[in-house]
Amino acid sequence: MKITLPKSVFMVLWVLVIANLLVSLPHWLHTTLNVVGLFLVFAHLAACFMFSRKIKLNHENRFAGYVQVLFFGVLHLNTLPDFKQ
Repeated sequence: MKITLPKSVFMVLWVLVIANLLVSLPHWLHTTLNVVGLFLVFAHLAACFMFSRKIKLNHENRFAGYVQVLFFGVLHLNTLPDFKQ
């Protein structure tokens, strides 16, 4: 797995969202990170469902493929080759 700048940004964003659950932050930041976190979870879960065939065909370890899509979303999906029907 190659870590690029956009993937690094996603990793920092996930760290902030998780830290928000564990540490008391100012109200405006707490609310913002909750909304961003919910959006990320739902968007990346939707990507897992919509592209499950692509993930299954391109990863020997399906669990690792799904985890990468949950963390990086479309950024990871764009690195996978397209499949022919």
